[in-house]
Amino acid sequence: MKLKVYSKFNLGCGLIALSSAVYIISGFSDISMHPATIIFGIAFMFALAATNFWCAFNKMGEDK
Repeated sequence: MKLKVYSKFNLGCGLIALSSAVYIISGFSDISMHPATIIFGIAFMFALAATNFWCAFNKMGEDK
């Protein structure tokens, strides 16, 4: 039961990372149009880093 939830959680992390990578790439292509894109992009990257750290931390706990 736990393993199934964990694999779904990993899939969610992968989808978050993929969608954020797409957003960052598209955000940098429009960076000259909106300065707010820079601010939102930086905040989004910080959120992504926190999410990835949380995923890695949960994986370490699961391995034990």
